[in-house]
Amino acid sequence: MTNISVDRPGQGYTSGIDTVQIVDVSGPGEGAYADVVSDRSVAVVNITNGGIGYSLETTVDAFDPTGFPIWDLGGTVIEGYSYGNGTILRPIFSSEFQPGYCADPA
Repeated sequence: MTNISVDRPGQGYTSGIDTVQIVDVSGPGEGAYADVVSDRSVAVVNITNGGIGYSLETTVDAFDPTGFPIWDLGGTVIEGYSYGNGTILRPIFSSEFQPGYCADPA
């Protein structure tokens, strides 16, 4: 995985706390990590490690573990939290040829 495109930034995310989950539904992909730059919406997702073995079925989801408390018009906290939602993220894979190593000279 070489990049993650933010197709829709969503809303309600916590700055500096939210994360992305990279899920390979076909199974063999592993090791990809990314950081989120957000200020109530997802602005940029930076790949910190592209991982290996990911398929075209890989999905990337923004995850808001904390949310914001819900306030009424008088400034009192209402029980419950509002969590970030609505983000659409798409993995981008390199289409460059990656040479391999073959120990058999024939």
